[in-house]
Amino acid sequence: MSVNIIMKELTFNASKIERIHGTVCDNVLEKLRENIILRKFQPGSRLLEANLASDFKVSRGSIRVALQSLINEGIIEETPEGHKIVLEITRSTIENMYELREWLELKAVDTLVNSGSIRYSQLLGILSQIEQDDPNRTVEDYYKLDILFHKTILQISNNRAILQAWETMSSVIYTLLSINTSNEYEERYMREFNYKHKSIFDLIILRDKKCLNLMAQHIEDAKMLTLGLMDEIDKGSFQ
Repeated sequence: MSVNIIMKELTFNASKIERIHGTVCDNVLEKLRENIILRKFQPGSRLLEANLASDFKVSRGSIRVALQSLINEGIIEETPEGHKIVLEITRSTIENMYELREWLELKAVDTLVNSGSIRYSQLLGILSQIEQDDPNRTVEDYYKLDILFHKTILQISNNRAILQAWETMSSVIYTLLSINTSNEYEERYMREFNYKHKSIFDLIILRDKKCLNLMAQHIEDAKMLTLGLMDEIDKGSFQ
C-alpha cells in the first residue's frame, strides 16, 4: 500500500493538537535552564530560592518546583544539606545525552516498524502541522513541533519506560535548540525541517528499516550542531 493511500485513509482534526503554553513555572524553568547552559550560573554555584524568587518576581513555590525539575534533568544536584548546586554541562554530557536519545528513539522506531498495528493518526497529525504553510510560524514553533514529533513516535511505540527516560532529557534538548539561533542555523533548520520529518514518517508507515538509518543521522546532525554550540560557550565566544 502506498504512502499516499495510507495517508488518505487516515483522518485528523488539526484543532485537537494542543499548543504548548508556558505557565509561570515553565517560563522560570526554561530561563534557569538556559542560564545554566550559558554559564550565567557557574558550575558549583549555589541556587538560592529567595534570591531567584526575587529576581524572577515569582513565588518561592514556583522556584522550588523549577529547581526540582532541574534536579530530575541532572543539571543541578541537591546536597544532603538541601543546597541546590549547579553541575557542569560538558561535551561529554551532551554526547552521553544524545547517545541515550539515539538508543531510545531507534528502539521506538524499530518497535513501530515491526509492529502489526500502529496508531498512525497521532503522528500524521503532527506531520500535518509541520507541513502547514504558516507565515507567522517562528523558529521556536519549529523547535516545539520537532520535539512533539519525536515524542509522538515514542508514545505510539507503547513503551512507557522509554518515553519516561526520553522526557527527562527532552526539555534540555529543546533549550539547546532554542539557544542555537544564528541566522545561518535557523535558515538551514527550517529549510530541511519538513523534508526530514516527512521522510522519516513515510519510511515508518511503509515498515522500511531505512527509517532507522535516517533517524540515526537526524539525531547525529542535531548532536553535532549542539556540540558546536557548546564549543562556542566554552570559548566564551557565544553571543
